[in-house]
Amino acid sequence: MSVADKIGVCLPLADTTGPCRYTDKVDAAMRYLGLDMIRTRAPQMGADSWRYYKAVAAYGYRFLFTHRPGRDPTLEVRDIAEFNRLFPGSVVAYEGPNEPDLNPVTYGGMTDTRRVGSTWTGKAALALMQAQRVALRNVPALNSVRIVAFNDWMQASQNPFTNLANSHIYPNNQVLVDRLPGFEKLVAQHGRGQGVITEWGYHNKIGAKQTSAGISEAQAARNYPADISAILVNPKILYAFIYCGVDGYGTGEFDRFGLFRSDWTPKPAADALSRMRQ
Repeated sequence: MSVADKIGVCLPLADTTGPCRYTDKVDAAMRYLGLDMIRTRAPQMGADSWRYYKAVAAYGYRFLFTHRPGRDPTLEVRDIAEFNRLFPGSVVAYEGPNEPDLNPVTYGGMTDTRRVGSTWTGKAALALMQAQRVALRNVPALNSVRIVAFNDWMQASQNPFTNLANSHIYPNNQVLVDRLPGFEKLVAQHGRGQGVITEWGYHNKIGAKQTSAGISEAQAARNYPADISAILVNPKILYAFIYCGVDGYGTGEFDRFGLFRSDWTPKPAADALSRMRQ
């Protein structure tokens, strides 16, 4: 199995002011990595970003689309169906709301609370996930698109509506392999045998006032190949997405997860991944 079969990259294609508006550079970066799968927000017809989505898709990429906050699933699936009509077979998966335990969902007359401590019950998120499935399965052209649970919480509860478990893994000063037993536990809870690591990565912002420890660019370049080697031999992982492809223009830690700097020059980690495909 090749790296491209399992590994993708998270990219903020909906951000029309960030580095991803340079779609030729997105394509060059993905080709440098040897990858063809992108995780991003679901497309929205009529939004400014619609033309960027189409421009990137025209290069031949595959997409895992995650729910765009606040959108009606029926309208969202309508737009995904149009995208798939324009670029047949480009949509491989449709994911529930991102981190709903931290970003409360409102749906069906319910509003979840934000998770406090170790407990959380996402009734609205679960209802939204069910509605996403109904909307997707009502479109015959999208029947082969796999449905990915929202991440980490309530995996067993989502089993009737989803095909794949989901987790985010940020190893910090560990490496991914140290966290895979926890992922495999979530897959077992989900009950369908496989899952997707929809986000994993290391930021290079080292200093005070951070939510997680940063590592050097050189250490990230050592970690990613080791992580990918573990992913490729693990049958429980269908796909895994690096967070993220490119740094943002800001100066905080969340703008320093990229494999590429904000000017699209490769970091050592991008160089290391490029070598893996040779």
